[in-house]
Amino acid sequence: MSNETLPCSRRSLLKIGVVGSPTLTAGCLRLDESDGSSTAEGGTGTGPESGNGTGTSSDTGGENGTSTGTAVQDPTGSVVLADQETDGSSVTVAEVETNVEAIIQVYDGNGEFLANPGIRFEPGETRRDISIQLESSLSAATEVTVKLFWCEEAGPNTCNGPPIASETATVSPVSTGTARASETSPSGSIVFRDQETDGTYVTVAEVQTNVEAIIQVYDGNGDFIANPGIRFQSGETRNDLEIELGTALSATQAASVKLFWCEEAGPNTCNGPTIARETATVTVE
Repeated sequence: MSNETLPCSRRSLLKIGVVGSPTLTAGCLRLDESDGSSTAEGGTGTGPESGNGTGTSSDTGGENGTSTGTAVQDPTGSVVLADQETDGSSVTVAEVETNVEAIIQVYDGNGEFLANPGIRFEPGETRRDISIQLESSLSAATEVTVKLFWCEEAGPNTCNGPPIASETATVSPVSTGTARASETSPSGSIVFRDQETDGTYVTVAEVQTNVEAIIQVYDGNGDFIANPGIRFQSGETRNDLEIELGTALSATQAASVKLFWCEEAGPNTCNGPTIARETATVTVE
């Protein structure tokens, strides 16, 4: 396998280091020559655990510096990243889910490193609405990629492992007070996972929208089976929605949830196009 170096600008390294003080530089990952796994190049310092992704580039480890991810044979994870408008200094990740110890990092459309928020995800953890400060602010609309890396061999200053999930979205910088009206650029996202039910309901893990919107549910044939009457407001995020179906499912099938923009809305109407859609297998027990 050929050696491959994950993008990390020299400038970002200079930002992380402080003269005379050894400082962790986990923002840079390189591929190990022997097994192709990614390796955090760091100093001897121990970075603090971060909350929701507003820390500086640092990488923290498990308790007492021991690895918690080496025993897992099948690492899996997911990243939900929606198109969004920001002031250019940050990006918000809607959801990260992993079954192993992991970290996330952010890259621009050219593969250049933008941020290592210093967040360590534990096995089985799900975290939502993570605001990440970028080391280099964006000055124009940019395709931004968030990657989730498995801490296959982890310690207090390292997280060695390959990427197990990646998601790309457009981040558009706007100035405060001059942002476009949300109605001119509707966007939203749905997290709808495979699930088991008795056929009378489905559960939607998350709905996020920047405009007024509603959701509806359709069966595997595309037939309408539920309109829960939920009205989402601009900028709202709602989690764990249990939706009763107007027509119960009698067999396992791929059901779909659609998010509709209320472009022209009234108390009993919501006229607008679909801005998000997600399909999942509903197993009827």
